[in-house]
Amino acid sequence: AGQLSIALENARLIGETQARLNETRTLLEVSDSVNSTLDLQEAVRRIARAVAHVVGADTAGAYLLDADGGCLIPFAGYRLPKDLLESLIRRPIPVAGFRFVEEAFAARTAVHTNNPDSDSRLNHPVFRSFAHRSALFVPMLAKDKIIGGLYVIWWTDEHRFTKEEVRLVNGIARQAAIAIENAELFQAVQAQAEAVKASEEKYRLLAEQVRDVIYALDREGRFTYLNPRVKEMLGY
Repeated sequence: AGQLSIALENARLIGETQARLNETRTLLEVSDSVNSTLDLQEAVRRIARAVAHVVGADTAGAYLLDADGGCLIPFAGYRLPKDLLESLIRRPIPVAGFRFVEEAFAARTAVHTNNPDSDSRLNHPVFRSFAHRSALFVPMLAKDKIIGGLYVIWWTDEHRFTKEEVRLVNGIARQAAIAIENAELFQAVQAQAEAVKASEEKYRLLAEQVRDVIYALDREGRFTYLNPRVKEMLGY
């Protein structure tokens, strides 16, 4: 009996280790896929696809929190039904009063349901407008700040959620938040660089039009810029 107990415990530990390895492999694959594009919307769409594949869902939508934190705005999706596409992308998800989202935000983890029709947490017109069998919502966290969420749908099949799935979905959602944060930072840096470039060009054009001599020196007193007026005055 003792040897059987040890064997069963070893089998359990091996199974848990293998599950962890599979989770790590999935997260690495998602990270590689997301980091291979600088297109923010495409990166988030790939994350929605990864979540749907991991849990065997039919559809996944990614939402970003608006500036006021009051609504989740549709941003990207995977396998959205054509007949519902227009209504889904035009309809934001309110946060206040929508208990399904509020619960996920408060707990900072995924929440799910196998009975959306009778689950009072989804008692909102946004989700009464289309029937689905199971659903999961996971918040996207960047440095403990909620920036959005992923809504995952099973249209006709009831899905039995496991703690391993929830843990993995939470990990993918964190990767989504990091990708969004990095992309926004990259875009901000690009915008700043463009602003500096535009400012320098504006200064150059102004300097070339004036009648006075304009020059710039570096720290060692060497000329780094001379406007065309110098050539007119000196002849070379």
